[in-house]
Amino acid sequence: MKVLIIDDHILFAEGMKLLLESFQSDVVTVYAENSEAAFASLEDHTAPDLILLDVNLSGINGFTLIEKFRAINIWAPILVVSATDSVSTAKIAIDKGASGFVSKASDSKTFLQAIETVLYGDVYVPSFSTVATDGSEKPSKTEAKVTSRQHEILYLLSQGMLNKQIANELCISSNTVKAHLHDIFRQLKVTNRTAAVQNAHKFGIL
Repeated sequence: MKVLIIDDHILFAEGMKLLLESFQSDVVTVYAENSEAAFASLEDHTAPDLILLDVNLSGINGFTLIEKFRAINIWAPILVVSATDSVSTAKIAIDKGASGFVSKASDSKTFLQAIETVLYGDVYVPSFSTVATDGSEKPSKTEAKVTSRQHEILYLLSQGMLNKQIANELCISSNTVKAHLHDIFRQLKVTNRTAAVQNAHKFGIL
């Protein structure tokens, strides 16, 4: 089994290599630290059986990379790994075509379960608690009104991207980004980017 690990943290990639070898003895791992290296590995090697993809990459982020893989007919199951244990991030990943989502904070048993699930052709998404740390229910009304594209924009906002960078990342115009931001601000009842990200975290959107 060939696995392509796309992550800019080499220690995590090495840890995943050891975990995969414990899962299957004949596993071959290929490591790429960014999208450019990932595409280069696909040109130089046979297609992988599994892709482990971090969403927080330099350059093209993981969400966009999923779409680009599908566009060039790379149909290996993609398991998204993220330092953010977020319902919104998981939803975006699956909407973009990933086969699963798992937090980097997960234990080895959970990782292996996720890997086995997507290799069998099923979708793996961890169970997320709908209860806040204070015991109250997290607001869901606002989240339901935020579209998948707006989820993406909020996520990129939280990464510190400017409007032009978001537009380039999502292959949309800056005016479209502004229009989405206007609607996001209205939905979250804020007037600026920082407050939008803060309320998105508060409401469980990020």
